[in-house]
Amino acid sequence: MTNSEKSNHSVAQLVADHILSQRLSQQFFDKKSTRLRHSQEDALNAFETINQNGNAKKPQKLKRVELVFENAESIVLNPKFISRVILQHPFDRENDPFKLIGFFLIFKDTVATIGELHTYGGPDGLDRFKFYQDIVSINLAYKDGSFESYEIDWSPLAHQNETNNNQHTVVINGSTYLYALPQTHFKMTEVIKSALEADHFDQIVQEFSLTKQDYDVDEIRHVFQHQLSEMLKVSENFQQKNPTLRQFDLVVNQVDSDEDFQGNNWDPTLIDRQTHEIFGGVNLESYQNLMAMDVIIPDVDQFWQGFTWLLWEISWYGIDADERQEAIEQAHQELEESEAELQEFEKQTQQMKQFIDWYVTQHISDINLPDFVATYWPLTDGMKENLIDGDDQTEVTDLKQDPDLLADFMAKYGAEYQSFERKDNQ
Repeated sequence: MTNSEKSNHSVAQLVADHILSQRLSQQFFDKKSTRLRHSQEDALNAFETINQNGNAKKPQKLKRVELVFENAESIVLNPKFISRVILQHPFDRENDPFKLIGFFLIFKDTVATIGELHTYGGPDGLDRFKFYQDIVSINLAYKDGSFESYEIDWSPLAHQNETNNNQHTVVINGSTYLYALPQTHFKMTEVIKSALEADHFDQIVQEFSLTKQDYDVDEIRHVFQHQLSEMLKVSENFQQKNPTLRQFDLVVNQVDSDEDFQGNNWDPTLIDRQTHEIFGGVNLESYQNLMAMDVIIPDVDQFWQGFTWLLWEISWYGIDADERQEAIEQAHQELEESEAELQEFEKQTQQMKQFIDWYVTQHISDINLPDFVATYWPLTDGMKENLIDGDDQTEVTDLKQDPDLLADFMAKYGAEYQSFERKDNQ
C-alpha cells in the first residue's frame, strides 16, 4: 500500500467516511483532552499503527469474512456492513505469508452485520467479540472466487490459549472496532505472573533442561518457582511505593552460534530508553529495578525460551531477594575497587612511559641508552603470563608492574624519577 493509500484510511478519513464523529476525532487529536475514554483512545491509536504497518483489503471486493475462534466456533460477517479490513503481516512475511501479527476490522454494531453464526451457546452475535478475545484465524472469500486464510499470532502471555492479550473490542459511534495490536514491550510484573501459569512455566523448564541436562527436572522446577515467587514478592512491595522512572529496559536477542556450541544462544542486555544504547550488567540489577523495566524479546514465537535465559542471567548472584541484593552490593564494591586499581595502574605505567621518554631526551648521547630502554620499558605495561588450557596457550597481561624490575629501577633511578614526578605534577 502506498503512503497516499494509507492516508485515506487514517483517523481523519474515518470522519470523512462518516464512521467516526468530528467531536471524537478532535478529542483524539487533542492530546491534552481527557474526555475520550481510554478504550476509545487505545483503539484509535491502534488503528493508526496497524494502518501504517498493515495492508488494507477493500470490503466491496469481499463476499464474506469469517472469523474463527479458539474453540472452533465461527462468525461470518457481511462485507456490506464492513468499512475497514486491515491485515498486519510479520516483517519476514515471505517465510509465512499467511500469518498475521495484527489486524483491524471496523463494522456496524448491528445484528445485520452477522451473516452466519456458528456458535454453541454463551454470548452470541456481536457480543461474542466483546466477551471473548480468542480469534485464531480470519478467512476472506472474494467475489472473484479467490480465497485467503490467515492465522493470528497470539500474545506470548496468552492464558492457556483462552484469551489473546493483543485482541480488543470497543464500540465507537455505532461501529465495532475489533483489532489485535502486536506487543513488543511487556511489563516485567505481567511476564512474571504469566510465567507462573502452568503452560508457560513448563516451557521454561523444558527449555532449560534441554541445555542444562545435568540438572534434575524437579530441581529446575523448584529453583525457577522460587525465583519467580521472589521477584513477584518484590514487585508487590514495590507497587506500594512511588516507583521512579527507569532509564533502562531489558532486551533478549537470539545470537548466532557455532554448530559445536553447547550453551544457550540468547543474550540478555539492558537498553537505554532514550538513546537505545545497549549495555551489559543485567545480573547486577536489583529485583526492584528489574521489576520496573519492560521486557523486549523480538522473537515472540520463542518468547519463553528467551525469557528462560533472562531468568538464568538474573540468577547469577542468587535467587533469594535479600541474599542476592547483598551479593550484588558486594560485587559493586569489588568492581569499584577493581576500577580504582586499574586507574592507578594506568597512572603508574603512563608516568613510567613519560619518564623514559624524558630520560631519553636528557641522555641522548649515552651509549647505554638502548639497554636502559630495553630493560625498563616493560614497566610501562603489566606482567605477561601464559594461561594454559589443555593444548591451548594464551598470553595475558596482569595489571601490575614487575615488582623485582620496579625495585631495581627505583634503586638506580628512584631519586631522578621522583624529581620528575614532582615537576610533572606541578
